[in-house]
Amino acid sequence: RRKNLNIMDPEEIRLPKREKREVTFLTKTEVDEFINVVAQKRRGYPEVNRLRNIAIVELLYATGLRVGELCRLNKNSIKNHQFTVIGKSKEPRLCFVNKRAEVAIEKYLKKRTDSNMAMFISNQTEKRITPGTIRRVFQRACNESDFDGVHPHTLRHSFATYMLEKEVDLIYVGQMMGHQSLDTTRMYTHYSNPKLKRIYQRAMWE
Repeated sequence: RRKNLNIMDPEEIRLPKREKREVTFLTKTEVDEFINVVAQKRRGYPEVNRLRNIAIVELLYATGLRVGELCRLNKNSIKNHQFTVIGKSKEPRLCFVNKRAEVAIEKYLKKRTDSNMAMFISNQTEKRITPGTIRRVFQRACNESDFDGVHPHTLRHSFATYMLEKEVDLIYVGQMMGHQSLDTTRMYTHYSNPKLKRIYQRAMWE
């Protein structure tokens, strides 16, 4: 015996909405200003820590690294201005470093007197630095300045946005970020899409 089934019109089916992720980022000028805050000397704060913090911010912005990936780097990780990390996808990812970040790291490592192989350490314990310690560095910088809500991940967003502003192809940006899907990378085009801007200008301003 066949039962009468109530069939719903497909157009009436409401799919759950995915919550949109807001991306916050700093401009290149704002990154420089934030580094200046981190670079300020404070009484009683070790010089080696100050140089470490500068190097961390420079490296995060120059590479788009996740904070956990940065913590796992060793002193000898960078060779020929590049290094490899294993990210969320568990696949190796090639990262590149600019001269400015390399100089900051070199200044920091010259101040180190320990034998720890980690690139960044806690000066008090001489153990590999943790994401929590880095987040506290960022929080302190915000507390001591006009910046608000700047986290290590903010620099990852800033890196991606800057790359798009320089018209680096979305595929390459995704590869540098370690994204498994281009859909993840596309969220940055809401904040920087110079090609789309030029198309609009040609259509509306000429």
